[in-house]
Amino acid sequence: MIIAALALAACSQTPTDNASRESGESVAASQGNATEPPADGPAFDSVGDLTPPNELQTELRGARVADPRNWPASFYTQSVGGSCTASIVGDRVLLTAAHCVANGAAVTLRKGGATYRAMCEHAPQYQGGSASGITADYALCALDRPVPGVPAERVNARAAALKVNGEVLLTGFGCTTNQGTGGNDGVYRIGETTIKGLPAGTNNDITVSGGAGLCFGDSGGPAFLGEGRGRVQVSVNSRVENRSPTGVDLGAKSYLSSLTSAQGSAFLSDWSKRNGLRICGLDPQATTCRP
Repeated sequence: MIIAALALAACSQTPTDNASRESGESVAASQGNATEPPADGPAFDSVGDLTPPNELQTELRGARVADPRNWPASFYTQSVGGSCTASIVGDRVLLTAAHCVANGAAVTLRKGGATYRAMCEHAPQYQGGSASGITADYALCALDRPVPGVPAERVNARAAALKVNGEVLLTGFGCTTNQGTGGNDGVYRIGETTIKGLPAGTNNDITVSGGAGLCFGDSGGPAFLGEGRGRVQVSVNSRVENRSPTGVDLGAKSYLSSLTSAQGSAFLSDWSKRNGLRICGLDPQATTCRP
């Protein structure tokens, strides 16, 4: 059975990727074709600036509505090209999926009425059309200045903390049906799922299923070990299983690009050194990190 990528960007209708698919392949968690990043210049808005939902019970493929005030380091973008999420993981460091931004793209962050600019870079191993290259779905962006009042998420530094049958927490804004519709309504959602497979060799995927599942609109967002104090970000949302050979029938399996795989760890370390920027959880001298 072939596993290919289904992008997880936001999609209120069936994606426009009409290429024939074999049942069981995956698609990126962003709107449109996962192998082609959207044009330069998406603008990301702070999840923490959203109004907490009032008694909203809509589920995101097994997830639950979250209080956005608990996720100030998460940012989201909504556009014609697709919707994605990103997280601040250092004083001037933004992390998202490579298929959400063009390599070398300048993106905008908006928080509390202020605007920030960032230049983004793909992991060198990322290739949207490659079975293994698509798993290196990482992009790091250097902000022009710190975003005050936003404690950065801590990146997981211990691969051994991830275990098959262990639990991770998914986050995102994506659709609410297996056909890729609904959701993408400005409501942040979270939900637990179970690890079924871990990275090996040049495959960077953490495969999860059961409980919550990714959907269109969730690309680039963080998944965590833990939810409250002491939580650590373990991955970037990348893709989701598609069971339909011709359309959209999202399955239970989701694919997360691990931050502690060999390629993921090397990219974060190299980018940090070249840009002189510290990443929370990886550098003990990093500042403005979550407790």
